[in-house]
Amino acid sequence: KKLTVRTGVNKLSLAYNTNNVTYSTSLVTNNLENITYSSNESIEIKNAIAVTSQGNLEKAIQNIDSGVINQKMGYYEVPLELSYVLIKKKFGVSVIGGISTLFLNQNKISLRSNSTDLTLGEANNLNAIHFSTNLGMGFQYQFVKSLQIVLISLPINRILLKEFQLFCVSDFLSGV
Repeated sequence: KKLTVRTGVNKLSLAYNTNNVTYSTSLVTNNLENITYSSNESIEIKNAIAVTSQGNLEKAIQNIDSGVINQKMGYYEVPLELSYVLIKKKFGVSVIGGISTLFLNQNKISLRSNSTDLTLGEANNLNAIHFSTNLGMGFQYQFVKSLQIVLISLPINRILLKEFQLFCVSDFLSGV
């Protein structure tokens, strides 16, 4: 058969750091946009360039430290895709396309340094449910009749923030 339907559940985890962040304890917090704070800590966050222009006395009084802001996001993905086989021999090629629904299951923003690991809160610019379109290529190599390796390359257009492009490569062994 040349045309097959593919579906399942996939767990997707993303994390990234914003480096060169300085912070200090403060009476007035400098809240970052797009964060719903869960911490009651009074911390002022600045980028390192702004702090460089301060005098040494001001830096000493404020007890300035440096670190990173870490954001973790996680989703459960439920794809519905069609796979069309172009070549079906020992080496196979197929075109894959479809849609996915993603359900947010992790949303955490933290401030991290050598001296602290503080959860700031959650991003408030993420939707609980996201939709995406998927289009890519699948490559298969059949070792023996009952065992093949599959490599799938999917540049995925996921609407997470406003527009976000994610390129993923999946590989797995499959018993035929």
